[in-house]
Amino acid sequence: MTPDPGVSPVSDLFALPDGTFVRGCHRYEVDFLYDEIFERRVYLRNGIVLPERPHVIDVGANIGLFTLFVMRERPLATVDAFEPVPELRERLAANVSVFGTSVRIHPTGLSDRDGEATLVHYEDYTLLSGFHADPEKDAELIRDGIRDRLRGAGAASERLPPRILEEIVRAKVRSRSERRCPIQTLSSALRASAIGSVDLLKIDAERSEREVLAGIEDVHWPGIRQIVMEVHSPAEIEGFRTMLRGRGFELSVDREPKGRSSGVSLLYARRP
Repeated sequence: MTPDPGVSPVSDLFALPDGTFVRGCHRYEVDFLYDEIFERRVYLRNGIVLPERPHVIDVGANIGLFTLFVMRERPLATVDAFEPVPELRERLAANVSVFGTSVRIHPTGLSDRDGEATLVHYEDYTLLSGFHADPEKDAELIRDGIRDRLRGAGAASERLPPRILEEIVRAKVRSRSERRCPIQTLSSALRASAIGSVDLLKIDAERSEREVLAGIEDVHWPGIRQIVMEVHSPAEIEGFRTMLRGRGFELSVDREPKGRSSGVSLLYARRP
């Protein structure tokens, strides 16, 4: 994901364009997520639809704007939201508290095993936090995010001196810290919560997508009806395409949709 890394806010309470207030970490992240999820509706494209009472799995929930979107679209939905970073999970819980037991929050990451793993958290760029952080690639995502925002505002990227651009990028990358976080497989979570079927599995796990899918046992695959997930390089697309077609899905790919850069695409999988 590549929002524009602006100036960190004094408060963590932000107004959305529709007048709703949410808790977040940075204004630029909240704006990016709202545009991506609510305005451009990137998770309901290419034939992806939600039934009246969907069960949705939100992997990489961050502050919960996708979960909020689902509950607004389908008030009778049930969402299981997975977020291993405590700072983000606290804001997630506040943002979806009005929905009560319809939203269950899990303090774990999803992977191909149960246990613990080291997560890199970017305090000044939380959307890139994950178990497979790559400072060089992440710096390029941040750099592209700034350029995208300048182009969107009608300004030439040359107006931001290269030295200033690199100082911003370096500061964001330096804000990272490591912590041990619990992880589990999706199949373990499905069993523990007695989840029988999943109408939409949304995965935004910053290069952990393959492990998330590997954590689904054969017995649970037939119950998963639709998937929308990030793919972080063109080389990965064919591998995921082969894997998911073998599981009975039809696939579409949006390569570098608006607001994304550096090869990040969205893959859509649904059963015929």
